Amino acid sequence: MLKKYKELIITSLLIVLVIANVIFTVSVSANGAELTSLEKAQNDLLAKNQELTDKVTNESSLSIISQKADSLGFSKPENIVYTTALEPVANLP
Repeated sequence: MLKKYKELIITSLLIVLVIANVIFTVSVSANGAELTSLEKAQNDLLAKNQELTDKVTNESSLSIISQKADSLGFSKPENIVYTTALEPVANLP
């Protein structure tokens, strides 16, 4: 009779362990799929960041800025006046 209880307890314990193993395996598999998805999203964001950085670098080059200034009607100054710190810009009456 005692042997039957031991066998029942061992069998029950094995069944519980197998079920727990299956649950953990499914959980690890789901987490692995989520990790893969997050890594793909990270790679996409890194690629987009690189693309935008390149675009900012290209758009802020002096030649592009010069072309945009010309198209907006800006022109190079014809005469440049330099002031010194000794000359007052405005005087009080």
